[in-house]
Amino acid sequence: MMKLVQKLLERISGANQYARLAVHLGASVMVCLYIVAFFAFTIAPGMPNYFRAMAIYRGALEAAPACLAAGICAAVICDLLYRTYGPKDDDTSKDDMRD
Repeated sequence: MMKLVQKLLERISGANQYARLAVHLGASVMVCLYIVAFFAFTIAPGMPNYFRAMAIYRGALEAAPACLAAGICAAVICDLLYRTYGPKDDDTSKDDMRD
């Protein structure tokens, strides 16, 4: 999975900073959910309610790839919007801020 994330970050290096941040945040949440799933699986036998711990484990495992996919979708949208409506060279909004 880490090779996939590294390859994705190499390919998105030409994108703007917002798109890179969206992919980075999606990958970070994915890793955190995998850590939660690992701990839930590890401590499940010692828990009073084994099935609740396994439900947390399964939920975290199912949500982790979805978070990465959401980060990738957000990166594509950010990149498209930034390229379409990004800052222009003749931006006059700075002149409007003067008193």
